[in-house]
Amino acid sequence: MKTLIYNVKTVSRHEPNPTWLVIDGGQVIDSGSDAPAINAYDQAIDGGGKWLLPGFMDTHVHGSVGHDVMDATPDALYEMSKFFARHGVTAWTPTTLTHHHDALMAALINIKQYMADQPPDGAQVIGARLEGPYLNVEKAGAQNPQYIRPPKPDEVTHLLDLDVIKILDVAPEVEGADWLIKECARRGIVASAAHTNATYEQMMHAHEIGLSHATHTFNAMSPLNHRAPGVVGAVLSTPTISAEVISDFVHVHPAAVKILAEVKKNRRMISLITDAIRPAGMPEGEYAFDERTVVHKDGAIRLTDGVTLAGSALTMNRAADKYAKLVHEPQFRTRYPSTALMSEAASDAPARLLRLKMDTRADLILVDDDINVYMTIINGRIVYRAEGI
Repeated sequence: MKTLIYNVKTVSRHEPNPTWLVIDGGQVIDSGSDAPAINAYDQAIDGGGKWLLPGFMDTHVHGSVGHDVMDATPDALYEMSKFFARHGVTAWTPTTLTHHHDALMAALINIKQYMADQPPDGAQVIGARLEGPYLNVEKAGAQNPQYIRPPKPDEVTHLLDLDVIKILDVAPEVEGADWLIKECARRGIVASAAHTNATYEQMMHAHEIGLSHATHTFNAMSPLNHRAPGVVGAVLSTPTISAEVISDFVHVHPAAVKILAEVKKNRRMISLITDAIRPAGMPEGEYAFDERTVVHKDGAIRLTDGVTLAGSALTMNRAADKYAKLVHEPQFRTRYPSTALMSEAASDAPARLLRLKMDTRADLILVDDDINVYMTIINGRIVYRAEGI
């Protein structure tokens, strides 16, 4: 069935930008900026002058709406997938928490089985992300320190052989990290610096042997100092290290996000993530977090110490809105609008990170200037539609 979506704004790099697209068989097969022949298609949708953008990808997210990836149930993944679709996400990588081996295996096996026959009416799972346990306990943050351990080849191989992990987080300075980073590079898995107290030199060595990404940049990593640049200094000064950031302005000050956006001239090297956990999309209160408890209050989620941030309550459309408004300021203006810069960070950069080709795939969202989501299309199928559209 051929579907026309017209009367929209797009962020195509072609001039003039298309104001209509035609979808058929899960692909975008035509576009234009002239007056479309509305009656020539099986279905025609008036976009009301809103933005029609590539769907968002969330490559770092643990949970939402009362569910968590570590629940290791298909129902948890399905409920999260539907929630994410309502907030503009068309693809995501379920992310584990640091835990014992059996719990990690259960979560990864559940993800792999879910991917084999996942429902079409939610954001699509495109692989798993392993955040921990191969971290530095000094930078544990909300990761459970009792489960942090160095990578041992037998255990790691057991996890990797499931062939579902797309991104693996590791502290480059821990014992065994070199082997792990090289093994990830050999298998085509993205190795990302996370929960790390590495020196600048250790980070650059890791990059030389295959590490290519930075996990929730600025958070849980050695900071930039003028004599000890640390992990942050390595990320900011190295164009070939990509960076993800939680743009809720709770985890990272807007000024720091500005610096990252300004330094990374290749906009496809910055990915927006939510790092959301179980309470996201739920009322404020206390929630389970492995064997511990977290408190969702005032837009943030913390451990019961009241200080340590534990993931976020963020949705991707809110992360995208904050970022778009931030890069709207004059120093960031190019020939493309801020919406295009945001779209690169929320869609293009994650696709580049995972080496996905999404140019003609009909994974699209219809949003207004404040990135409120009115429609989500996945593989050519409308999975969410707000009233009045």
